[in-house]
Amino acid sequence: NDDDGKASLILPCLYHHMREMNDDEESDGKLSRNKNNKQDSDDGDGDNKNNNSEKSIKLSKFCVFELKRLLLDRAKSIDLIPEIQDNCATDLAQFCSRGITNNQKGEELRCLQASFKDLQEDCQRAVANYTVEENKDIRLDQILMNACLPTIEEFCSDKREEKGELLECLIRQKNNPKMQFKCKIGIEHHQLLNLEDVSFNFKFKRACQSEINEHCTTQKSKLTVIHCLSELVLNDTLLDQSQRVGDNCRQQLRFELFQLNENIQLDSELFSACTNDLKKFCVKVQSGKGKLRECLKDNQKSLSSECSKVLFKHEQINLVDQNADYNLQSKCKNSIQHFCHVDGDQDIIGCLRKHLLDPALDSSCRMIVINRIMLQNKDARFNPSLWKSCSKDVNIHCRNELNDLDLNDLNKMLEGRLLKCLKKKFVMDKLSKPCGNEVEQVMREAANVDYRLDPMLAEACLNDIERLCANDPNDKKEDCLRLKFQKGEIVPKTNCFEEVRRIIIEGAADIFIDHELSQLCSNDLSRFCNDVPPGASQRMLLFFFNFHLLYVFIERKIFIMKKKFFIIFILLKIKKILYVYVFLVTLRA
Repeated sequence: NDDDGKASLILPCLYHHMREMNDDEESDGKLSRNKNNKQDSDDGDGDNKNNNSEKSIKLSKFCVFELKRLLLDRAKSIDLIPEIQDNCATDLAQFCSRGITNNQKGEELRCLQASFKDLQEDCQRAVANYTVEENKDIRLDQILMNACLPTIEEFCSDKREEKGELLECLIRQKNNPKMQFKCKIGIEHHQLLNLEDVSFNFKFKRACQSEINEHCTTQKSKLTVIHCLSELVLNDTLLDQSQRVGDNCRQQLRFELFQLNENIQLDSELFSACTNDLKKFCVKVQSGKGKLRECLKDNQKSLSSECSKVLFKHEQINLVDQNADYNLQSKCKNSIQHFCHVDGDQDIIGCLRKHLLDPALDSSCRMIVINRIMLQNKDARFNPSLWKSCSKDVNIHCRNELNDLDLNDLNKMLEGRLLKCLKKKFVMDKLSKPCGNEVEQVMREAANVDYRLDPMLAEACLNDIERLCANDPNDKKEDCLRLKFQKGEIVPKTNCFEEVRRIIIEGAADIFIDHELSQLCSNDLSRFCNDVPPGASQRMLLFFFNFHLLYVFIERKIFIMKKKFFIIFILLKIKKILYVYVFLVTLRA
């Protein structure tokens, strides 16, 4: 009987030493990546190492192989491993006694994992240990393996079962229409479970262990660790500092953020802050595929202050690391491949925005890009190309106008004020050439693509647009506002009146910012002004100078041909109106 008792302890003992070996390999691997394996010169240290190595038992490869085979066999049967069986009897009775039959292999373990937070300490530790092994080798979850076998064979057959690669592949295929529903449910079970503890996710822990130890030690759950590391990336990028998050960790962090962006329910902080807003604005929107998060963005002006604040905080990292933006990556996959061919950390939005008027750009991708640019224009710091080109100009020209704002405070949106200042200086021809080019592009997009890309105009003229321009498409609404301004239909001294006057002045600085005028005069611009650089009203002035020459030519022809004199009168009127317009907009500029 004594021998039988000892025999029953052999498997738990071997399993314990196998886990210790894995932990040692992880820490040794991390140490070798961060340090160059400094040799110990102190003999005493060497003696200590020898003593430690004597205490720890290193299992042979054959023994480890057999242990893993045994775990896999147990997973295929209904047997729980001894550590869980011995420590979780009470919790099994409390949480898992109903709804589980003897034929449902793995259901008891899955039930314990689903109740992880409520388990007793010993049971919680046992379940955690097994979950770590399960996420390394997902074959230990036979329920998931059976449900996902077709997906694995078609899309993930080249992935190794161990080291978390197979599970990561399945997560990437989660919204594949060929995936069975039960497989998707099983994947989401692991996604939710992995958020409980950093150690549950083998790949994430291995890639980010040193960054977590150095910067995020106070964080309890994996979700808070993700947010902690994300803030490091955001601050270091926008403040142009050396990156504290290494490339390997950042790549794995990007994948974690990608999952949160796909399913808002995985992001408990955002989901909790926006629960009421989701019920109010997105009740008919299906969960998953980033739809609920996109719905919140579409209704951002109407969101509660708490929800808006958390959403803005979470969207910042997507603008800095666009590879983590689920909707951008999924809706624009073909367009990115067609137009950009980008890798790594390149500016995907900066590439796609150049093709917004190209009919080859997918319409759903176009809307996603426009929504992202709207956020960038509200806060120019999140437009990497503009911020890099204009940071010096901001310090020279806009510090006084923005003296009440801390540009290093990333928790407060600038609400378009920084961009408005830069536009004003562009009209006055005070910006450097690189910055001027960036600002000019932003102004053209608002005029030619979507009025909402001018956040100050969109907010100030919301009611006037609904009243006067509701039937015009978004790329024609600025033209509509200009026309209503000229007709006196916009109330003077209102915010909308001032904003429309501003875009008229900006249109004088670059004729292409006035969409209607540039379209009507495109042939003449190509003929007379093709060699003139844009900006500073140069093309506008030269265009009217050529109009003056055209007027003189026609005038002489009419006199020679002795045509009716009222035509000259009409030409004089047109000439006078145009010259007055040029004088006024140039004076204002």
